[in-house]
Amino acid sequence: MWAATTVLGVVMLGLVNYAVDPLQFYRLATPPAVWSDNQRYQIPGLVKHADYETIVVGTSHAENFLPSLVEDRLGERAVKLAISGSTTREQRLVVEKAIATGKVQHVIWILDRIAFSKPANALGRSGDDFPLHLYHEDATTPFRYLISTDTLGLSLASMLGSGHRDLDSLNAWYADHAFGPGAVMADWRRRLGVLEAVRRRSRGAFTDPGPAIRRSVALNLVTPIRDHPEVRFDLVFPPYSMLSYLADYADDPQAVVARRRYKADVVAATARWPNVRVFDFQGIDSVAVDLRHFKDLEHFDLALNRLVLDGIASGRQLVEPDRYAEALRAQAEQLERYRAEVCRPGSPRRALCPPPPRSRAPAH
Repeated sequence: MWAATTVLGVVMLGLVNYAVDPLQFYRLATPPAVWSDNQRYQIPGLVKHADYETIVVGTSHAENFLPSLVEDRLGERAVKLAISGSTTREQRLVVEKAIATGKVQHVIWILDRIAFSKPANALGRSGDDFPLHLYHEDATTPFRYLISTDTLGLSLASMLGSGHRDLDSLNAWYADHAFGPGAVMADWRRRLGVLEAVRRRSRGAFTDPGPAIRRSVALNLVTPIRDHPEVRFDLVFPPYSMLSYLADYADDPQAVVARRRYKADVVAATARWPNVRVFDFQGIDSVAVDLRHFKDLEHFDLALNRLVLDGIASGRQLVEPDRYAEALRAQAEQLERYRAEVCRPGSPRRALCPPPPRSRAPAH
């Protein structure tokens, strides 16, 4: 009797989850659909059943590239597949899952140096919250999805109407934050406080992220580009405020150098592939110093999302690999001019002057 009851319970669990299909893994829900805001879990069903030709991938810096904006600016049907705080391996899995559907013609990849600095094989925030079984489907996938109390929780939430009903704004955050100098300065003070805490705790030598970045670029960025010559890849260094670079300078001048080297490594690693273009929006003076467009040191508003898409459409800010070293030198000079201006005695923006880089013990 106990065994029969258990089997019946398992069967009922699977039937309920299949009927509701809360992640729309097997079929698109009848409108109005309810979408989960758990990006890692929602994306596999989304790529299988949504209507698109263009995908936007990346971290939180990509979350405001609304499909409607992409269609308006580029004339392409799009779906946004960003994952906040994602690793580059996760982003590669998303790209490969989408390309496997046969729909993808164009990938817009918003690049985040922090993601590239993580181990090349890293998954998830804690290493165990990424559903590989939904990306690499096999015989166990139906059981792991349907015979799951976690899925049942999603099913109940869906039946109660809990979730996001507008796919265009799913996981977008532009309407939830204040933008402008006040918000950016609050983040500036927070970042300097973090650096000061690190300064008190440790005098460790600067750790160059270059080797980790190059491994991740080779494994997670170059692999899908090389394997799918039929797909166009537009790689984007998104706009950041100048204070983002000044915060790195306050940590260690070598951090700023490493940041430019990361961009050079991406360009060098992808230059040979004819299906790739790289865009750099980080050297535009009028953008980098205009804090009205930022909610913190790096996250920007819809106006800059439009600027990026317009740049992709027109070819503005397109990187020329043979001349990129010259462009990076110009960006280094731009930073030095800005730092000198805000740090001069009597400057009205003296509050933006970074403290001296922290002293570090020599590496052994």
